[in-house]
Amino acid sequence: MIKGKKIAIVTGATGGLGREFVRLLLKEKNVDEIWALARNEKKLSRLKDKFGKKIKIYSIDLSSVRQIKCFGEELHEEAGRKNLEISYLVNNAGFAKFCSYGDLSVEESLNMMHVNMDAVVAMGLVCIPYMKKGSHMINIASQASFQPLPYQNIYSSTKSFVRNYSRALNVELKEKGICVTAVCPGWIKTDLYKRAEIGARKATTKYVGMVTPDKVAKKALKDAKKCKDISIYSLKSGIHNTCAGIKIASISLRIREPAGKHLTIALEITFLFLSCGLPALYHSASSAGKIIFLTL
Repeated sequence: MIKGKKIAIVTGATGGLGREFVRLLLKEKNVDEIWALARNEKKLSRLKDKFGKKIKIYSIDLSSVRQIKCFGEELHEEAGRKNLEISYLVNNAGFAKFCSYGDLSVEESLNMMHVNMDAVVAMGLVCIPYMKKGSHMINIASQASFQPLPYQNIYSSTKSFVRNYSRALNVELKEKGICVTAVCPGWIKTDLYKRAEIGARKATTKYVGMVTPDKVAKKALKDAKKCKDISIYSLKSGIHNTCAGIKIASISLRIREPAGKHLTIALEITFLFLSCGLPALYHSASSAGKIIFLTL
């Protein structure tokens, strides 16, 4: 019997978090090759130069259904020739703009939705047929997914979709032995936040408690291997306080630019509600079940 090739597919592979997944997956015994997907050909070439011959690069715009279908056709052809199996699919590609609803064009708004949601679903549909028992799908959501966020309204909503979709899909794929994990980090030190700032009058511009992408990727892989349906990493993710079935999973702060003479601070607490015999329910909560806003 011909030995099959086991691959990992990483979208947004040239970004800070994507590169860390590539670096870590190269060490996995069940990964013979990594298919790195991103739009920028020059950055992809540099990625291949850095990590070597086990990297296969694809320049692709994940907001394009046509390009995703073309990738799926190439995947099908390659699978036919080499008995290919996907060990990991990491849906990391993302797009963000932090501003008021009126600061974005229709095209920009829809593009954010296409990349953050549609591409995750489409890549899953393309790749799942080549995943087997023990395979993992890792979808990058965000702690922004736990509550509605003004001035990140589209971004946070798309990440809520990713979180809910991933957890539901994890249940559906359990009988196949395929695990799906939604990764919900806090602020990460990557270029995404630099690109997200467009100089809008009202926007998120201060990121308290940022973490490095290597720590997020490491924890995400660790949780994925345990088949956890959610992985949370932030500044306080190592601190857990359990009482009456409620566990504090993470705490983070967001600071908005002063409006007049007032400084607005949002305290975000992510709770894990434990229920006997039922799946864990995740919420971001405060005294009213929303973010706590303190105006100084």
